[in-house]
Amino acid sequence: MLVVSRPNFEENRYENQLVVVAIPTGAQRLLTYERPQVQHPRWSPSGDGLAFLDVDKNKKLQVFVMPMNGGDAKRITNTPRGVKTVCLASQWRGHRLRGRG
Repeated sequence: MLVVSRPNFEENRYENQLVVVAIPTGAQRLLTYERPQVQHPRWSPSGDGLAFLDVDKNKKLQVFVMPMNGGDAKRITNTPRGVKTVCLASQWRGHRLRGRG
């Protein structure tokens, strides 16, 4: 899992994407679309989910979770000032994680 940052010359900014790379083949799988500020991805301990930070409609960083078997990411925090990082509990199940502001 890595964050790839590419320039968007028309908007004069960099845009981030979450990408999974298969080590044996080098094949890449793009996980996020239209999330230019995505950052700080964290795997769930079981590997079946992913948590990351992205901006909400108020341009504040919030925690989102995404199932790795398909489906859209869901925002699980709604803090007025946003969060700065994602901390996973050692036994994360579902949405048991914490965003720190």
